[in-house]
Amino acid sequence: MVRLREITTIIRNQGLIQLIIRTTRFLSYKYYITLPLFLLVSLYTQMVGRNEQIWVFSDFPSGQEFSQNRRYLFQYLEKDGCYEIRPIWLARSRELYETLSKMGYEVYPANSLKARYYTLRAGYIPIDAGPGAISWWCTGGATVIQMGHGIPLKADNHTSADNLLVDMASWNSADYAVFSSQYCETHFREYFDSGVEAGFLNTGLSEGTSIYTGYPKTDAIVNDVNTIEGIDTDRDQLDIEQSDVVIGYFPTRREGQGLDLNTILDVRRTEEFLQQNSAKLLIKPHRDLDIGEGISESNSIQLINSDTDSHQFLTEIDILITDYSSIYFDFLLLDRPVIFYTPDHSTYEEIRGVHPNYENVIAGPRVNNFEELLEQLESNVNGVDEYAGRRQEIRDQFFEHADGNASKRIFEKVID
Repeated sequence: MVRLREITTIIRNQGLIQLIIRTTRFLSYKYYITLPLFLLVSLYTQMVGRNEQIWVFSDFPSGQEFSQNRRYLFQYLEKDGCYEIRPIWLARSRELYETLSKMGYEVYPANSLKARYYTLRAGYIPIDAGPGAISWWCTGGATVIQMGHGIPLKADNHTSADNLLVDMASWNSADYAVFSSQYCETHFREYFDSGVEAGFLNTGLSEGTSIYTGYPKTDAIVNDVNTIEGIDTDRDQLDIEQSDVVIGYFPTRREGQGLDLNTILDVRRTEEFLQQNSAKLLIKPHRDLDIGEGISESNSIQLINSDTDSHQFLTEIDILITDYSSIYFDFLLLDRPVIFYTPDHSTYEEIRGVHPNYENVIAGPRVNNFEELLEQLESNVNGVDEYAGRRQEIRDQFFEHADGNASKRIFEKVID
């Protein structure tokens, strides 16, 4: 329905010729096979209907198989038994399939016939930016809920042609786009206007599709979480029982350029600082970051697998160090100090770029070298918190709700 309204708008405002031009451009894209299938499925499901009780979920499109917003919405529907809703997970790996099966969840291999069948039958399909293992052509006629990967601090680097049918044949055609506030939606709009054309959520911003419910993954920050053995990192694995202060360092990806942590962290001085303050440093590096032996062998520094779900242990962190990661916004709900460590800021601007509103939305000092980082850490460990008021201001702008009920609101909103 969203796309039909857009077709009508283009014809009314730009004329039939412009629509024909866009249609012609479509022929050069890979969707020329799946679009007819999608349209046929849409027509078929309009006749036979979909099962409104079935919600189909799938893996996040990276190594983080069972994580992000879709995980927590899935677990909410499963745990609370929302009006006989039937949540189904499609798993790409055998390990995840077996783990979730043992937990009692309804799960099927993503490449199985049952996976295709339930995708064709599902009334609702929530996604995080991308489709995961869900076959797009099977979704025609379903209600797609676009929840996104995170509130951006980086610039948008996704590209797409000005092509309506390509948008139709992609995950851009969501029925709902989830945000944590109206200000958050405005922040996303600025993200897509930052010099590069539309990304995944861009066409999900059509009038009437936005809902300000908050993100399911933040429910795990406010509420007790259900840790799954073999998937999650729990408190016992973190080895922080003897630490008075836990510091988390979450650097984001570097678009294939890499970042050597040994060149931006003085391991010897970092260890001295941690030992003097009975502190522990947890580093969750992105996959394209280089980890040296000094960090790996440290007793005061612990590396967390890059594919681990951060929201399972975010509450254990007292001070967060990041750069351009969306984890910052989620961490705001804990009202704890944040330091933005950007030693490669000028290089990163050239490679990827930052959100045009970056400096206006960060609620913490931005430091550019190790000396500044260590000085700021010492200040925070000693109880100095100059940005408490600023955190409150930014948190109130980006989160209409901070009660751990985002999943509940999404469910109630889309079935209303």
